[in-house]
Amino acid sequence: TPKPGDIVFFDFPGGDKTDHVGIVVKDNLDGTVTTVEGNTVPDGSNGSQSNGGEVCLKTRAYRNTNKRKMQVFVVGFGSPKWTS
Repeated sequence: TPKPGDIVFFDFPGGDKTDHVGIVVKDNLDGTVTTVEGNTVPDGSNGSQSNGGEVCLKTRAYRNTNKRKMQVFVVGFGSPKWTS
């Protein structure tokens, strides 16, 4: 289950395996997460998802059964060991 602060790893078509990352802001509890990503494009825009030149708040699916019927590009999550 993704948690805020987790790193999310993506594999977009046409790129190398795991060609983009973001940070989870929120699990939307519908098979999608809200993320903040650099070097991408806004939701609904044309352009490169993994090399778009903007910092954007995005909605991304991580389950094939997501309620928004979005394509899944998430390949996994990582939880950094934050120190206080």
